[in-house]
Amino acid sequence: MTRARARPFPVRRVLVLRPGAMGDLLLALPALHAIARGNPKARIEVAANRAFTPLLTLCPVVNGLHDFGCALFSDLFVTGQPPGRKLQELMADFDSAVLWMRDPDDQVARRIRECGVACIAGGGATLEASSGQHMAVRLTRMAGQLAPGEPDTRRSTLDARTLRLPSPGSATRLLLHAGSGGRQKLWGVQRFAQLARELARAGLKPVVLEGPADEAPAGELASMLGAPVTRCESMLELAREVAGSALFAGNDSGPAHLAAALGVPTVAIFGPTDPAVWAPCGPRVAALGGCGLWPEPEAVVERSLALLAAAPSPGAAYSESR
Repeated sequence: MTRARARPFPVRRVLVLRPGAMGDLLLALPALHAIARGNPKARIEVAANRAFTPLLTLCPVVNGLHDFGCALFSDLFVTGQPPGRKLQELMADFDSAVLWMRDPDDQVARRIRECGVACIAGGGATLEASSGQHMAVRLTRMAGQLAPGEPDTRRSTLDARTLRLPSPGSATRLLLHAGSGGRQKLWGVQRFAQLARELARAGLKPVVLEGPADEAPAGELASMLGAPVTRCESMLELAREVAGSALFAGNDSGPAHLAAALGVPTVAIFGPTDPAVWAPCGPRVAALGGCGLWPEPEAVVERSLALLAAAPSPGAAYSESR
């Protein structure tokens, strides 16, 4: 891993490189807030996958966005010649960079250094956290001197107040996400149906969230419950749907991380992965199961009701952390 150099100067502008899936980006938010706390006058910009950068418009500590998939950033992986003019122009005013990405040969760090950036942190061969260390903590420590202290994983990191939320009737909405990016992470439609029926006794009305790869489980669950299906055409539409729910319950996936970051009471169900490392970050999160064990529906119902009982009034979820 590349260590951050000593900073004998105030940081003015930081570029954070964080490619990856939605959950990867959202797990980095507490660390972004930690960078902001350590550098209160700095402008923080993030290069990430274009599909998910709209969510960062809801993060108050992010001042600029870049598409990591554009041709300009491909120059970071070129060897044997100086950095191109466009990359140098982009990097000219950055004095610090944080590489939350794989950089096993320090290739990316070298290219950024060649562009004149004085302080570089992160990179290295892998982002896998050590046993029991949460990824948000891992990312914060990778940022070195740019992020002194520990991240706060128990606060909202996205602000939904600029979103046009659904109607007040959504205060009783249970948003269910039975899909995931991998089949091994699926808790099972039958279990989600049992959860929804039990929570209906508490007055919650199920709505099924369908993502791009979730048509089969979403359709089956909606049919079993006689519940409506919501399909979102954009990341900000997804954020509105999630933020306007009384409770989110879903597998270990990007929408669960989004719900947690928005301060929505979130039940995240784990199977093969370890929630001690990958649990969503937020003030009202229950992560159940994990490390090869699935939780029983009764336990998920119990934790869901506990989250609902402790939830504040709508609109009070976000707390400023910069």
